[in-house]
Amino acid sequence: MPEDRWRVLLPLLLCAITSLGRSAQSEPPLVSYVFPAGGQRGTEVTARFGGCNLYQSPQIFWSGSGVNAPATLVPTARVWFEGPVIPQPSSQVREDYPRDYLASLRLAADAPLGLHPWRVATSQGVTPCWGFVVGDFPEVVEQEVEGNSPTVEVRLPVTLNGRIFPREEIDTWSFSAQVGEVITCHVATSVLGSPLDARVALLDARGNVLAETIPAGEITPALHYQIPETGTYSIQIHDVGFQGLQNHVYRLTLTSGPVLEAIYPLGGHRGAITRLELSGVNLVDTAIDSRLPVTGDEIVFRLPDSTRTFGDVRLELDELDEFLEEKPAGNGAPLENRQHFTVPGILNGRIQVPGEVDVWAFTAQKGVEYDFEVRAARCGSPLDAVIAVCDASGKILQEVDDGNGLQTDARLRWTAPDPGDYQLQIRDRLQSRGGLRFAYRIRTTSSSVPVRADFSLKLAADSVNVEQGQSANIKLQIERSPGFQEPIELLWEGLPAGLTVTSSNTIKADQKEVQVTLKADPGAKVVTVPVRVTGSAKLGDQQIQRAVFMAETLSGPDAVAVKASDSALWVAIALPTPFKFVGIFESKYIPRGGSYVRKYRLERNGFEGPLEVQLADRQGRHLQGVTARPVTVEASQSEFEFTVELPPWMEVGRTCRSTLLVSGQIRDGEGGLHTISFSSNDQHNQMIALVDTGRLTVQLSKATVRVVLGGRVEVPIKIQRSPEVFGPVNVELVTSRPDSGVSAASLLLAPDQLTGTMVLQFGPSPASISVDSVIIRAVSRDHRGLPVTAETRLTLVPEPSSGAAP
Repeated sequence: MPEDRWRVLLPLLLCAITSLGRSAQSEPPLVSYVFPAGGQRGTEVTARFGGCNLYQSPQIFWSGSGVNAPATLVPTARVWFEGPVIPQPSSQVREDYPRDYLASLRLAADAPLGLHPWRVATSQGVTPCWGFVVGDFPEVVEQEVEGNSPTVEVRLPVTLNGRIFPREEIDTWSFSAQVGEVITCHVATSVLGSPLDARVALLDARGNVLAETIPAGEITPALHYQIPETGTYSIQIHDVGFQGLQNHVYRLTLTSGPVLEAIYPLGGHRGAITRLELSGVNLVDTAIDSRLPVTGDEIVFRLPDSTRTFGDVRLELDELDEFLEEKPAGNGAPLENRQHFTVPGILNGRIQVPGEVDVWAFTAQKGVEYDFEVRAARCGSPLDAVIAVCDASGKILQEVDDGNGLQTDARLRWTAPDPGDYQLQIRDRLQSRGGLRFAYRIRTTSSSVPVRADFSLKLAADSVNVEQGQSANIKLQIERSPGFQEPIELLWEGLPAGLTVTSSNTIKADQKEVQVTLKADPGAKVVTVPVRVTGSAKLGDQQIQRAVFMAETLSGPDAVAVKASDSALWVAIALPTPFKFVGIFESKYIPRGGSYVRKYRLERNGFEGPLEVQLADRQGRHLQGVTARPVTVEASQSEFEFTVELPPWMEVGRTCRSTLLVSGQIRDGEGGLHTISFSSNDQHNQMIALVDTGRLTVQLSKATVRVVLGGRVEVPIKIQRSPEVFGPVNVELVTSRPDSGVSAASLLLAPDQLTGTMVLQFGPSPASISVDSVIIRAVSRDHRGLPVTAETRLTLVPEPSSGAAP
């Protein structure tokens, strides 16, 4: 169809879609990883971005400065390792199959250290925020191969970028160290959006495990070890449950230099000179005096020499009086021995030993509301706080554990029933935990002594997709300082044309949560833009304004919190999808190594262009090795057939469920080309195959052969096939690496030929052989001309070294 005709039809088509309601479920973009997940500033990094439903040339947006990147991503061949067969029930859960895209990132020499926010957008939406780390140490990127990667020797200090892929992979890195050095190994996973639960182990040259660290919640604690003797050591990393996929990325930093891990107190008064206690490894100073900034709510604190010192901490700033814990005064201590504080103020302390309960004393007035807000986990403290208000004898009157959602920082609001002395107690939720890093801040305010009137606003997400002609909702949470009950007006800056806020912009005094509704006109231009949202309230003759914060982005299959934000709500006006495919429920027995063909009907709903059908990037189940070639459906067609190929190694008796995706392209009135898509995981639209025994087998006289360096080995092969398999059989050698050092010419067996001999040729030296097994694959055709495949594995036994026993 001529492009000019599409420019005329598109507005009419979109109006028709709107009038019919949402006729199909469109597929918004999804980001799964970036690999490597960071780089050294002053260098150029070729990064591999993985995502679902990104199609051709998705846009990428960066916030802040220091990363020079292209405006779009370039599709590239997907790196894929099948890995071991997944047993039930693990194979019955949803699994994504991201496609790979490349971008060259130039990191400025003065780029800010830490996470740099980015996101990807298509014509059907924008992704939540992700982060790319800019560091100061030299960096090494894993060169991936199928199976366990070979050990790579590195020099310290260094940051290693790798990923555990496929499942059960173990990465090994080696380094040299001197006796007496204290080595630190720090692994970052969850902060990158990676679901990797990393186990990290330090081994000596003999393979003995000297130290290890395993996940504790979302993170794997750093490993510290003093080297007992000069020599070569290695670090191994793998998933603690031996999982692994494309998105199981990590950044592993190894150093023998200074490491800053924690700071105390966790904050201070704006503009004040504050004594900061430093915790870490190999630090020159354990305490410093630092003048804090006079503005802002927080800073990222680093020691001056970032090229040698690893680590940073978050330091909060406030204007309230600061109270510093002076001595332990647990429950049961005399009232006069407990540390007193006045409200408003900020309490700074630590749960220094397991089971410790810190007790603070204060005087309350009857009927006054008190607000006690713990600020620990948000500052990097491992403390999982429980706080309680008690009477003077220690009897608990009110106790609170976690805050809202994923927040482990507790917050307690309490109204004093009588005037008098009370206690505020704080402890860790687990009696077995404590230490110098278990620091906290408690911000205390009351309605009787109002601090600066204030409020904060937080949106439940940092991005929202609004389809043309449709509305989208997003929740907004409101926090007010005690005594502040004024209405708040929402101000919007940067809303694109055709997008309006249809909900009220006035937040009433008693509202703690509201729903914001955005609506896009049917003909609104497809765009992705950052929108600044501000709350404005009047206090006497003053007008105060506060920017709306975004909730931490939840990404990945396990909703991992990516701790990156650019303080803007990213809004995408997205195209709806008019077409969809419909199937009638069926399930069939399909031989493994064979093909399954299904028919579907198209409901175009006014879309007249060609469509492409392929396996969806997002599957309802693990595919178990199923593959398929894309199918093009011409503009005149209302039906199509789709074929999936089952691998020959599938377990007989398993159920295979494959999900399809249909995509098409349209041009807007300005000539822009947009890809839109539809996918369905409904049972009647799935390709459900019950795995049966194969119709073709390839057998070897023995399962192993000895490597002959620089020589050849003959491997006898026997073929068996059922009557449904016609024509010749092509037998080929398949290796996991192109530089495997093992090769063989393909073997073509005639229809009546059942045996043959494949000749393997080996490289000249042990170093030239990079695999320990190969696949012998046989391929023929059935009566429909569809491929029928069989495989068997041949293990390679290394040639014995000179002088070894035969």
